[in-house]
Amino acid sequence: MTSEDQATAGAAAAQEPSLTEQARQLSEQAMENYQALEEQAGAIKEQATQINAQVTSFIQNNPAVAIAGAFGLGYLIGSVAARRWII
Repeated sequence: MTSEDQATAGAAAAQEPSLTEQARQLSEQAMENYQALEEQAGAIKEQATQINAQVTSFIQNNPAVAIAGAFGLGYLIGSVAARRWII
């Protein structure tokens, strides 16, 4: 390798971030992604809690409708499943 090649290689190496710098950047990016996912998980949990409260309230206020709906849904699923498994 000539001194010119070595100088070119040295200049290229100086321009590229070091492995330590790349690892630091990846670590920061991973932490940001983790925090964003944690926020989204919290929002989803909040929505699920609200939906659960609404469904519970509906069932307590309308037990006959809830039972009829559960029966109808079970019958529909059973009918579809029976047709698929018989054939």
